[in-house]
Amino acid sequence: MQAIEEKHIKWNQSATDQLLGQGLQRLPHAMLLVGPAGVGKTQTTIETALSWAATNDQTVAVVLPNHATIDEKIADGTLTGFRHVYGHTPEMCQQSDAANALIRKGYSPGQLLCPDCPAAAWCHDAGYKAQFKQRENRAYVHAHLHSNYPENEDIVIADELTHKTFVDSMRVLLGDLASAIEQGGMPAATVGLLRGLMQMWTAPGLSDVAGLTFYAVLERYFPGLRDVDAWGDGSHVQGALFDAATAYVNGAGAVADLPQQFGQKLIGLLSEDVRRLNAGQPVTGRVRFVSLTSRAKWLELTYSRGHLPAWYNQRPTIILNATADADLMAEVRAIEWRVPDHPVSYTHLT
Repeated sequence: MQAIEEKHIKWNQSATDQLLGQGLQRLPHAMLLVGPAGVGKTQTTIETALSWAATNDQTVAVVLPNHATIDEKIADGTLTGFRHVYGHTPEMCQQSDAANALIRKGYSPGQLLCPDCPAAAWCHDAGYKAQFKQRENRAYVHAHLHSNYPENEDIVIADELTHKTFVDSMRVLLGDLASAIEQGGMPAATVGLLRGLMQMWTAPGLSDVAGLTFYAVLERYFPGLRDVDAWGDGSHVQGALFDAATAYVNGAGAVADLPQQFGQKLIGLLSEDVRRLNAGQPVTGRVRFVSLTSRAKWLELTYSRGHLPAWYNQRPTIILNATADADLMAEVRAIEWRVPDHPVSYTHLT
């Protein structure tokens, strides 16, 4: 036991030296700090960052996997004095049902609900947006990683962050495709692509298809598939679906029934694969058609959430994980730091 405690003390001292020598004194800078589970990565990093921030009149954002973990860290004193940032809960948002329905379908309440919200003044004073008024330390969940909210703080610590955090999936239903077409305003080739996809739902004997088979089937129903430039701009579909969502918000139907916002994701994945096909390369297989029963059919998309927002390049950012592989994190483009001469430090302390 004493040997383990000594190892932990040594690890924490090494981590502190790394943070002060490489992470917090260099702006901008990013560090992936890897160490054994239970060694004290989170506590050591937060304590070091808070001490540095207090000396330099700065604030700290800590990003954790979920709200329960934040509550735990506040209760045990690790995040004493931090504001726990909540989502669109009934206590924080007077249109919480509609806001969360939009979020589940891939839309931004800030774009669709907030501009005309009758509770806007209350929201700024005591609701959701009031959480971001003060200059203070804040605790966020991973869902906030790709938002602009943590940019208010000077130092960002993201805990338990792996490449899986940057990968998501989506189901696109037949009605979602039909809703996009109904909005109009898309190029004929894009409409043809969506109609070709819709034919999969009624194709006789078609079960689950993926990879090359998926594209062979799609090309049968959409002969123009190989002409990517004619249909590969996802913004047309994105815009059509945004118009549909706007109509729902304005009373055209229940917000919970609005179509999934699949525009850029589906078109982006399809165009990447078709360009691979045209170049004689293997497809990614991130789009597949799933058919469980005659009524349970959908397109399954597996996609990357993309890079972290560029504002991370303007402040020290510390990524903590027990098992993260630096090469894998870089390979999936989880962290891309665009500022020259400030590379990521991949620090694996054992």
